[in-house]
Amino acid sequence: MTQWTVQHFLYLLRSFYALSCGSCAVVVMDNLPAHKLTSINSMIESVGARLICLSPYSRDFNPIEMWWSQLKSFLRMLSPKTPEMIGRIIGVALNLMSPNHLRHWFTHCCYYTS
Repeated sequence: MTQWTVQHFLYLLRSFYALSCGSCAVVVMDNLPAHKLTSINSMIESVGARLICLSPYSRDFNPIEMWWSQLKSFLRMLSPKTPEMIGRIIGVALNLMSPNHLRHWFTHCCYYTS
């Protein structure tokens, strides 16, 4: 990180922390390569905020992936030959999706579904 970037990042962190609710401030970071710099962690912690890093992306834990998998299976099974047929099949697939499907996908992905 350049010195300019570090100074601006620290300024933003301090400004955010001043507006936040004290010791309960939390910064959640994903897996962007810039977020993996060790200097970032110490900057966040230096203003008193807590750092939470998200786990790496896994399609096994993403309910939308269940939907896409089912849709692709449906399309392969019916093997449409024209764009119009594809559109109709997707429409049918959307109409067949029920709250039970959604609940199953979220449960399968380890999300709480009460």
